[in-house]
Amino acid sequence: DDGIKIGAMTRMNDIAENEIIKKFYPIIYDAAINIADSLVRNMGTIGGNLCHGDPANDMPAAMIALNAIYTVRGPKGERKIKAEDFYIDTFQTALEPDEILTEIFIPKPEPKHGSAYEKIKRRVGDFAIAAVGASISVDENLRIKKIGIALTSLGPKVLKVDTSELIGSIANEETFEKAGELAYKTAKPFSDIRGPAEYKKDMAKVLT
Repeated sequence: DDGIKIGAMTRMNDIAENEIIKKFYPIIYDAAINIADSLVRNMGTIGGNLCHGDPANDMPAAMIALNAIYTVRGPKGERKIKAEDFYIDTFQTALEPDEILTEIFIPKPEPKHGSAYEKIKRRVGDFAIAAVGASISVDENLRIKKIGIALTSLGPKVLKVDTSELIGSIANEETFEKAGELAYKTAKPFSDIRGPAEYKKDMAKVLT
């Protein structure tokens, strides 16, 4: 198999309880259990979360970090959209008015792969003050083969960090510090009731 496919109508609690996702895609599990509370997760679907277009939604960053591909369908047929290209602006996605998201494809992780989603919030179930999703694959010598980092609540939309300069680096503290700096430079937060912009930028670095 080259990956997994998740139907857009899958409920968030089902995502959080899926053993395959817990084992191979922990970043998705991390994001799922951070969404609101169990009552909301039992009604809300992954498709609804992904299509809302809110930069504070948790699941989009996980999908971008994993290089997920969305399948959307409308009167003109079916098309595929990369997760990173799906989010255009605040509450604005690449979906046409007559299209719906039907499926999410997530590539199979490399043998030496890890991922996580870290979030800070004021209280349980709240939107993020700042959050970061990260996915990394390394070779036998711990050199980075693939790396994806995406930021939640740190800009007008979910932001993907350009990590191309980290490919080939040894996965160590120095490299992770550099990744944090890249996240800091990418973040474009604004001050609101959850905190000042500069604090949020600092959190982008720390969480990464």
